[in-house]
Amino acid sequence: MQKTLDLSIKKNEIGMLGGGYLAGKLYQTYMDNQVWDDFYKDMKQNHSAAFDEYGAGSGGELKSKGNFPPKMASYGSSSRMIYNLCKNISDFHFEKKFHTKIGGISNLDGFMEKEDQDIFVEAKCREPYGKKSCLIERKYRDLYRYISQDTACNLNIDTEDVEEKMRVTFSVGDLVISCFDVKQMICHLLGIAMKCLKAFNGKKISFLYLCYNPKLIEIIDPLKQEKIFDTYDKMCAECKAIDFVALFGSIIKYLKEEINMGEATDIEASQILSRFTFALCDQNDFMKYLE
Repeated sequence: MQKTLDLSIKKNEIGMLGGGYLAGKLYQTYMDNQVWDDFYKDMKQNHSAAFDEYGAGSGGELKSKGNFPPKMASYGSSSRMIYNLCKNISDFHFEKKFHTKIGGISNLDGFMEKEDQDIFVEAKCREPYGKKSCLIERKYRDLYRYISQDTACNLNIDTEDVEEKMRVTFSVGDLVISCFDVKQMICHLLGIAMKCLKAFNGKKISFLYLCYNPKLIEIIDPLKQEKIFDTYDKMCAECKAIDFVALFGSIIKYLKEEINMGEATDIEASQILSRFTFALCDQNDFMKYLE
């Protein structure tokens, strides 16, 4: 499904499927070498802040690795998607890092600080259509148990030890969450909660989950189209089933009550939660959330 989506995006953008990135072999789902060179030079010369942020990121978006193209040269790259949408917004930042205390560093695809609002963005393009591991590090065990036992939160988390890790199943009621990346989302919410608890600023907190909508373009393979659309619909349904305000609240309570993190008072913690909103959006309606 991922390759079909990548090629469909390519066809939608440049009107053809031929060509690709040559690095030992031809990578058809990536930009041509010259197109990539022009993209790279334009970012470096005209969007230097973004160039520095991607260069400092942990994902290696701008660098080739061995005989493999730079990740951002892929037509299905979520980094490329959000960069193209936001590169001309002067106050928008890419590859923003936040400490989570429990899980290391949270790398968010986008962050924008406005006078009365902090906007956090996670971007997905081809990712929902690949295989996902259900094995997660045991360092999350106590947090997951706390979230699952919190009656205010509708997310259930079942864990089973498997060698050095845990096999984890996320669910809401009878709905098993298998397409939406809950583990990553919890990491991001941890990072945001840590930031807010350490330095409460009274601003609104907006989390935008930007997911490329494949229904807005022509899919080149009719047989794969149904699978891609079904997976996208499932991801959206799973996302909408989770009460993210309650999940964020559970994480804030865990950080304050269980590991005594942050300097925010109980009243401030409550105000942080009251200012939090979550929105699922796509490449068509994303920009209105930044206004």
